[in-house]
Amino acid sequence: MRTLEQVIAQLDIRRAQVLVEAIIVEISEGDGIDLGIQWASAMGGTQYNNGKQVSLSALGKGIYDAQDKVTSTTYTDKDGVEQPKETRTSGDMSSLADALGGVNGMIMGVMNGSKTFGAILQASAIDSNSNILATPSIMTLDNQEATFLVGEEVSIITGSGTGSGNENPFQTYDRKEVGIKLKVTPQINEGDAVQLTIEQEVSRVLGATAIDSSFAKRQVNTTILADNGQTIVIGGLLDEQVTESISKVPWLGDIPWIGNLFKSTSSSTQKRNLMIFIKPTIIRDNASIRGISNRKYSIMRANQLLQQEKGVALMPNADIPLLPSLDGEGIISPALREYLEEQNNKTVEFDARSKPETKDADSLKSEAE
Repeated sequence: MRTLEQVIAQLDIRRAQVLVEAIIVEISEGDGIDLGIQWASAMGGTQYNNGKQVSLSALGKGIYDAQDKVTSTTYTDKDGVEQPKETRTSGDMSSLADALGGVNGMIMGVMNGSKTFGAILQASAIDSNSNILATPSIMTLDNQEATFLVGEEVSIITGSGTGSGNENPFQTYDRKEVGIKLKVTPQINEGDAVQLTIEQEVSRVLGATAIDSSFAKRQVNTTILADNGQTIVIGGLLDEQVTESISKVPWLGDIPWIGNLFKSTSSSTQKRNLMIFIKPTIIRDNASIRGISNRKYSIMRANQLLQQEKGVALMPNADIPLLPSLDGEGIISPALREYLEEQNNKTVEFDARSKPETKDADSLKSEAE
């Protein structure tokens, strides 16, 4: 019994916890330029399909269909004499609208109806930039798996079938989770080192295809060893892509200067920097848990106070959600402390439906504490 009591005393202790914070940073930029000239005459013409070009034939058909049509017929008057009659029908604009819907950038054209000659110049430039930062975090006990997901479930087709004679057709669906996923299992080793088994995934829906939907996915599965409070990189991607496409008429497109009238050029560059960082923090006592929770809490409350001061556009009487203050907690985040210092000697007007009152920075600080 004494031996069992000693073993129980060693096992019956407070288990440590681990706060795992992940940082996903993706910076991408892309540039593209398209320039092309298409012309047509009774003798022939040019047409290019690279880049953002809209075919000359589609525009020509749209212009022709959009014109009013005149039909010549005859009718018999009251004296029994046939008289000529013209019937005008409005043109169909749908073909021209579809063709112009594919235009991206500037389009200019000239047409000489008497000589049946036309030319179209199309030019466009694309500049795109994105900066994505996601910081999922999760807390779990030592040696316990934890899962974090922020996203949505998307339906995808898994199968289809028909009965005899094509009766009662049906399709089967499944749901796919799309968003930010974090699955981690921490194990605290001797010396405050943490072994982490990590599954990190960032996915999104790209769009529909001829068969089903397509998805973009970034995933890391790994096992690492990190010290307490250490931030390390677990994966990354540096990608740079340059694409150039030239469509031209042989020989004529190679003539200096004049050759630009007989070719279409499309150039694009794409850069992407993606990095994933991880930071484990060992928590062994209640004070550490309270400190971390208070810092996260005060950051959210500081953001709400800022939003409350700005108000809602066109809705001055709208209520702004506000977290209650933490009583008895003296830990203030740097973000909230900076906000309170900026509000020194400044009053804040609260909801007009309540009694008007002003609070200085000291009272706000006391309320946040």
